[in-house]
Amino acid sequence: MSTLSIPTSGIAGKPLAFSVSPLDVWSALGATSWTFGDGATANGTSVTHTYAAAGIYHVTLTSADVLGNTTSTSPTITIAPAPTAMQPPAPTKSATCVVPRLTDKKVKAAKKALQKADCKLGKLTGKKSKSAKVTKQSPKPGKVLPPGSKVNVKLD
Repeated sequence: MSTLSIPTSGIAGKPLAFSVSPLDVWSALGATSWTFGDGATANGTSVTHTYAAAGIYHVTLTSADVLGNTTSTSPTITIAPAPTAMQPPAPTKSATCVVPRLTDKKVKAAKKALQKADCKLGKLTGKKSKSAKVTKQSPKPGKVLPPGSKVNVKLD
């Protein structure tokens, strides 16, 4: 075998390239076959293979001429585990409800502000219409309450 390229290491799940340039001065070349030590095989002078799991594998390369004479080599390759993806931290729920300022907001905007602050809309009093705005709220803005606490509002 003239030029032989077999990696000595790799990472599980990543393809690796293997190649050889068989040489026989006495007869024509025949088949070139590869076994990768994990049950997979391939034929040809230039192949790729992906190992599914980490470990040490014996790669066997066999080249033959048309007369049936074979030459083999069996180096080892060390495959490292695939890196694990970093999981982003789980979003944390606020430990408090800090009452936002709701005065002059429409009901829909007030609900959104309360949700963002980990509070809930409580009792709604006053004139209820699409254009109605908050004129009073209880408790007052800035008050710190347990998460999910209700804020009562009066509309104009």
